[in-house]
Amino acid sequence: MCFIKVCEIRSRRTVFVLYSVGLVSNLAVSLISLVFLNAMLVLTVESQSNNAYVVNQVAGLKLILSVNTTSIASGGAIEVVLDEVNTLTTMKTINASYSFPIRGLGASPCGALGSLPPPIGWTLFRGYHTTNDLWYGQLAMYSPGPYLCPLVRPPMKWYTFAADSDNASFYGYCGSQPCFATPMKLDQSFSGYWIVIPLLNSGSGSFSRFQPGVYTVVGGDEWGDLVLLHFAVL
Repeated sequence: MCFIKVCEIRSRRTVFVLYSVGLVSNLAVSLISLVFLNAMLVLTVESQSNNAYVVNQVAGLKLILSVNTTSIASGGAIEVVLDEVNTLTTMKTINASYSFPIRGLGASPCGALGSLPPPIGWTLFRGYHTTNDLWYGQLAMYSPGPYLCPLVRPPMKWYTFAADSDNASFYGYCGSQPCFATPMKLDQSFSGYWIVIPLLNSGSGSFSRFQPGVYTVVGGDEWGDLVLLHFAVL
């Protein structure tokens, strides 16, 4: 037997305790599920290939992205290679397009291969991404600077690839003669990313080594081709 007021208080306390227990249980289950899913995702990434490519049938070019491994230890580095190859057995000349599939593709703080914007480039995302969700999680691969970059060259107008090769001659501001020739290839190791502080001077930022989890490397070119790979940090 109890007074009405006392019974109401006890009832509310009981409901609150039950609600709290239920909430904690749900959070525990969610956390366990998240850990399990993340572990499964890491195992999936580790079992994937360390190279991928896409062929542009119109241009006759093959864009190849590769990593030296699909998993690294925390604090380690991963080597990324992006290569643009002429698939034809004859020379191939292709006009510059500047139709990059996503924003943020680059090759160095100063541009790449002597042309701005670079004809090929890469970027990095936190998490497991596909070509359909590359609009969030992008990470800065280079320090915000400042840099003593060489004089900016005007953009190229066209490129001529050697037969069955990534060797390309760059044409543009040099008239009928190639401005230079070089393999259309990028090769660099990364051990983390940069956290850039906006709205301050260009040199504001801090370096963060890769934390455990899954990351997505994306490569693209100015002819609209896009290829991606994943790696896990353990």
